[in-house]
Order: sequence, then C-alpha cells, then structure tokens
Amino acid sequence: MTLGELEPAVVTYLKIDDEVTPYSGDGFNLFVMAANNARKLAERATEWNHLKTRVRLEVNALNGVALSTAKLLSDNTTVVDVNQILSACIYDPDTKAEMPIDLVEYSEVISELRQQTEKSTYPMYGTSDDLPSIYPYMGPYDARRCLIEQLKLARFGDQIYIEPKGLVGDTVHTSLYVVRWATKYPTTEYDDVEDYFLKHLEDYMLWSTICEMNHLVKEFNFRQEGNVQPPTTQRDTALQAALINEGYSTVMAGQHYK
Repeated sequence: MTLGELEPAVVTYLKIDDEVTPYSGDGFNLFVMAANNARKLAERATEWNHLKTRVRLEVNALNGVALSTAKLLSDNTTVVDVNQILSACIYDPDTKAEMPIDLVEYSEVISELRQQTEKSTYPMYGTSDDLPSIYPYMGPYDARRCLIEQLKLARFGDQIYIEPKGLVGDTVHTSLYVVRWATKYPTTEYDDVEDYFLKHLEDYMLWSTICEMNHLVKEFNFRQEGNVQPPTTQRDTALQAALINEGYSTVMAGQHYK
C-alpha cells in the first residue's frame, strides 16, 4: 500500500469532506502528519530490524560531539537520525578494525567518578604518555589494547562523550550500531511513497492513521466531520501482531547466526 492509497481509505472512514473541512493547505497536511504520528508510535514500540544500521561518529575527546552528526559507516556522508544506540566500538578508519567499548549513560560516569574519588586520592586513569610506566611488561599493541579497554562511550541527551577524558588524543573515531528514525513522509507528491510500514503493516497503518487523523481534525476543526469513534482496539491489535512477528524474526535471526 502506498501513501496515496492510504489517504482515501482514511478520509472515507472518517467521512471528511475536504471542501467543508480542509485538512491540507500551504505547507501543511494533516493526513501526512497523522501518518507520521502513526508510524512514530510503532517506532517507539520496539527496535525494528529494518531500521538498524551502523554509523560513524568522530568524538572530541574533551568536549564530545552531537549524536545528530552521525553518518552512515558505509559512506561517511549520509547523516542518520539516531533513535537508539545498541553498541559501540573504537574504529580505525584506515584499517577498518574495530574494538568494542562499553556504552553507558553519563550519570553512570558521574557515579563511578564519585566512588573512585572517595576511595583514593590517586588518579583514576593514566594517559597515553604514561603507557611505558603503567604497562612496562607489555608490548605496544597490548598496552594500547589495555588503554582502549578503559574507555566508555557515554550519552547525555544528544551529546556523546568518551570517558575518561584526556586518556586518548583529540579525536576518537567510533562506530555505532544503532536504530534510526524513519524518514518523515513528504507533505506533497506522496502518492507513490511506500516504505516497510506501509508495505508490511498495512492494517496497523490504516487504523493508527485513522486514530491520529480523527484527533487532528477534531482539534483543528470544530465540525462534526471526522469526529467519529477512533478504532483504537483495531490499531492496538494490529500493532501487537506486528511486534510479535518482529520479535520472532529477531529470535530466528539470532539462532541462524549462532
């Protein structure tokens, strides 16, 4: 189903007469807004496999970096709107080598710092200059590995930090396994637009868009058109069916790669 095919189904169900109750105009379209809201509800419900991807992020060692600057790892050009971070690695852009590091909330970093400073007056971590004295029995590779293993990627809202600060150089290259947000539907020329949700979750997108559209028309237009009982039960049933299927797909994929 395309967005153009979804629109008349929603409008007909809600008995909306666009001439009496206009839902689109210069720069806005309540139907598209409703469809975007419906899909966003589903996106927040689980980690959809088709929205998982890998991105690259260059983190300033002292000041961090905005997550909104993340780019596809494959081309390092396309900006990705990240929803969730699933895992993180230190990334070597020359050799493409990766080494996993811990992913934590920034509050955990603060808590750990507090505990460390209460127990000892000595510095928590060394720096790259201290490697010979900290790891005198190790070769350069092993020493660098031990240094990297101390690193954590910490998230504070949209900001990403490498902790502890000052342990590495000015910029740390990282690769992240993430769940991205789907690209918003366009407000014009959308008749042929089709994505995973419209193709495989037709029933959910129909009922959920009707619910969202009903609310928007009711709020923005004080007329009876469109103000009918929203099919929330049908919407929730369709979403639960989709979530069960998505969970089953994830489990089977995990078994396949064991």
